[in-house]
Amino acid sequence: MKTIKDKQILVGADFAGFPLKEAVVAHLKKKGWTVTDVGVRTGDEEDTDLMFHRIGLRVGAMISEGEFERALIFCGTGMGIHIAASKCPHVHAAVCESVPAALRCVTANNCNVLAMGGFYVAPRTGMAM
Repeated sequence: MKTIKDKQILVGADFAGFPLKEAVVAHLKKKGWTVTDVGVRTGDEEDTDLMFHRIGLRVGAMISEGEFERALIFCGTGMGIHIAASKCPHVHAAVCESVPAALRCVTANNCNVLAMGGFYVAPRTGMAM
C-alpha cells in the first residue's frame, strides 16, 4: 500500500476540477510527494468516460483495494465525485472547502478521501488543505 508516511498520494479529477487539481499537485510535488494521477490530464477532456462519476469510482476502487491509503479528488462542487468514491467499501470521503474542515475530517472522522470543488475552493486554499 502506498501511504502518506511515504509521501504517496492518489489524485483524480474531472474537467471541472482539473485546474484546482493541477495547482494542488504542483504544490505537493514541490514538497517531495509522489502523486499518482488517474485523470483527467488536460482541462478540455469532456469525454463521458472521464466524468466525475467514473473518476470517483476509479479512485474509490483503488482505495478500497488497498493500493493507496489516501486520495484527493476534484470536480466542480466536490459533491458528485465524493458520492461516486463513497460507493466503494472502506472509502470514507469528505467534501471540504476550508482548512479547519479538512483537518477535522481526517483527525476526527478518519476520512481517507478528500474531495474539493474547483468552483468553490481557491487554489491557495486547496494547497493549504
